[in-house]
Amino acid sequence: MRIDTGVVFNDTGIDQDFRVKSDSDANMLFVDGGNNRVVVGSNTGNAVFAVKRNSPDGGRLASFGSEGVAGTDVCVGTGGAVSIARSVIIVQPNTVTNLVSGYGGSHVMMVVNSPSGVADVQRTVVATHAWSALSVLFSNNYGTNNPTFTFSVGSGVLKVSHNHSGALRFGVACLIVTAPTTGQ
Repeated sequence: MRIDTGVVFNDTGIDQDFRVKSDSDANMLFVDGGNNRVVVGSNTGNAVFAVKRNSPDGGRLASFGSEGVAGTDVCVGTGGAVSIARSVIIVQPNTVTNLVSGYGGSHVMMVVNSPSGVADVQRTVVATHAWSALSVLFSNNYGTNNPTFTFSVGSGVLKVSHNHSGALRFGVACLIVTAPTTGQ
């Protein structure tokens, strides 16, 4: 089937639901026309967008990622929104590098290791709200490398530098909640 002009369902805007079935789920995708909601895995939801699943694979309700190649840009939040971002940023030694931009109720997790595959340094770091608190959840040094990391914040940007003998890979995943830019 080929559609070159686009498809509109329920163009007249009546209270009409739309449902897509899968081989084992009668409500794989459900659009509730009367309550203006989109639901995955059920025909009832309590939010504009809801995902519901009994016994999800690996406990996952949703998974966000790339097709094998992560982004390499600074993770950026959007005003008045919840942003989920993921990036892999290579940080050269003794260089201040931006990791995340966008103040708010933020939660950032960073997994640090060597891009060469040599496991001489491994760190898992969590930064929370406005990045004023950092916690190292896991830390291992192999061999003689014992780098220090310096995290700083300036103009709403979380930055890092380190003194490792080579570049380090920062796998950054974040949830950034920013205040609305208009309204009350």
